[in-house]
Amino acid sequence: MTMSNRLPSALLCIHSTSSRFITTLVLIFSSFIPRPASAQMRVIRANLSSANGGQQSMAGVDEAVQNAVTDFERHSERGEWQKAFRVLDNLPVEKRVGMLPTGDGFLIPAETRLWQMLVNVNAEGRAAFRLFHEPNAKKLYSKLESELAANDPQVTTTARAIYDQYFITSFGDDAANLLGDVAFERGEFAEAITRWKSILDYHTDTNIPLPRILVKTAAAYVASGRAREASSLFSQLKQQYPSELVKIAGKEVNAADYVSHLVSNMSKAAEAAVASTRFDLPPGALQPAWRVQYLSSKGRVSLQQAVASNSYYQSGLETVVPNSAADSERVYVNWMGVIFAVEVSTGKLAWRTDSFDKVPPHFAEMQQGRVDLGQYSIQVVGDRVVTTALPLDRLNYWQPPIPLTCWNAKTGEKHWSLGGEQGGQQSYLGLLYPFQDHLLVISHAQQQSSMTLGAISLANGVNKWSISLGTFEGKNNPYSGGRIFSVPEVSEVGNQLCLMNQSGLVLRISPEEKKVLGQFVMYEQKTTTDGDNYYYSDTPLPEEKRFHTRGRMLVRDGVLLIKEVGKSELYCVDMESQKVVWKRPTTSSSMIVDADDQHVYLMNSELSAYDRATGKLHWSIRLPVSGGGLSLASSGDSVFVATQRGIYELHQQDGRVARIVRTGQTDSSGISMRVVGNHLVTVTNYDVTGYQLSKPEPPKSETTTSK
Repeated sequence: MTMSNRLPSALLCIHSTSSRFITTLVLIFSSFIPRPASAQMRVIRANLSSANGGQQSMAGVDEAVQNAVTDFERHSERGEWQKAFRVLDNLPVEKRVGMLPTGDGFLIPAETRLWQMLVNVNAEGRAAFRLFHEPNAKKLYSKLESELAANDPQVTTTARAIYDQYFITSFGDDAANLLGDVAFERGEFAEAITRWKSILDYHTDTNIPLPRILVKTAAAYVASGRAREASSLFSQLKQQYPSELVKIAGKEVNAADYVSHLVSNMSKAAEAAVASTRFDLPPGALQPAWRVQYLSSKGRVSLQQAVASNSYYQSGLETVVPNSAADSERVYVNWMGVIFAVEVSTGKLAWRTDSFDKVPPHFAEMQQGRVDLGQYSIQVVGDRVVTTALPLDRLNYWQPPIPLTCWNAKTGEKHWSLGGEQGGQQSYLGLLYPFQDHLLVISHAQQQSSMTLGAISLANGVNKWSISLGTFEGKNNPYSGGRIFSVPEVSEVGNQLCLMNQSGLVLRISPEEKKVLGQFVMYEQKTTTDGDNYYYSDTPLPEEKRFHTRGRMLVRDGVLLIKEVGKSELYCVDMESQKVVWKRPTTSSSMIVDADDQHVYLMNSELSAYDRATGKLHWSIRLPVSGGGLSLASSGDSVFVATQRGIYELHQQDGRVARIVRTGQTDSSGISMRVVGNHLVTVTNYDVTGYQLSKPEPPKSETTTSK
């Protein structure tokens, strides 16, 4: 008997006529996926250590859990099922905490690891478990029915208890189905996928029609932007259940056709998004439509003098390109704490927070490495611009705290500021990640290495929730004696967060569940803290410093593409299924700059394209790049890279140079680029320039689409 037969029709299943569910599907098609508001989050101690040095350790696991795992596996191998299940029965819920390894560098919560051990027992073990525990599961299920009838909010708690403790009984699949439905309605698509896939993978004797579960799982994959997994389920439906019908919005439809429709709409939306970003460079040399110079000729002389006068330490100051952000109308730049906005259509300087002339007198202090150049970050979110930057008048202080500041994007007016010497000595790292209606940022107390991930309200700067991330030891700066902390990366997978701490560790965090769902350890960090190296003026800077490369983490089709600077491995990781899809050796100084449907692109002095599906190196080309700002833009069958010799247009398939468009920026030491509206905007180490773009030719676009 299935859940749909045993429970009231109010259950939120795919075959119900729930208007909320139908609305959700409509929103899926238009790519406006609803996200639930985040609840107040309690502090979770993941016990991570050291973003740049120091021993990393997993969250502590009680000895009782470790003993339970060992005893369960020993009894299971011997077929002593009563003893094996008694081990789990005698392990209190409050003891099932911490992380346990699963292999390939993954660590998952102890409760999840214990659940996996239970569902992976053989047929004999399953039969024994049902013999011992079916009555208990039935009792809980009766309670679940009563709670559903009374609309008791405890219904999900009871369902989780059945799922966690009695999944392989005849009631576990029904509990999983309910939890998946509830998660989908809340917009927690990764959670819904996990619940429904558990039925497909571990409860093969379910009475719930499998086509129904496959359709619901495919819908969740589409909502999560995971086209490949949804397409795989479509293939399964087409091969195994070509004629099966499911009821959606009160109407019976073919299951395979319905999923095909979902995937097709998703593909069309993706194609439309790509088409909207297509551009062509005009023939001949590229003439600037406008230029805003923030570093004058006199200032450039001051920069050269500051670098030359410090002959025994180099920070890479002369090759740094300021961090920038953009909306549909403006480009925003954070130049050493001077924030300014440029109108893309006209090149007009819309506003700035201070005079450009105030920066050059401080180049000598910056060259001494008083603050990490990567800490000057910027993010535009709606009508707000948020920055981290050390005030110019505080550069000469030892380990000064860095404030977080929010500006009005239209006027440059300051809305609020947190931290700094006027804000409780709290210092903010350059991680600014928009999440729901908040901004995620990592902070720490002045001169302290205990880090906290906080969700800051963009409206008023109020901290809504926070998670302790443990200790980041950082690197010692040999010149100033202070510590430099690398800036972590954050990405979203479904409705969950993945955080890379730049020290070989990736966390999977659920804001809604208020817990760490898992960890992926790429490598074990050494136990001693490294100091930065001295680089003498007659010694070439290593590429990491010259190009200001950093660790990057991108999400494509629900999987992570990860590459840390200083390490030679490029990873493709599925955090949900705890699997390394592939791993590829590459150069330690290279940085991920972008990824499209076919390739993931890494860059240092070369641009390399690796196959997205396999990690195989497709092509690599050396480019005349001499400084920071590593970036690229893509359009149609071409990728574009800005260099000192001009903009290189490369064939996407093989990396061949199609043409070089001269720009005249031969004296810049670094260039970043982005397309904003009908302009290509470059930011160098001394100016911001806009180039008018040509509209793509319709015949070429149609030919590309038809392929």
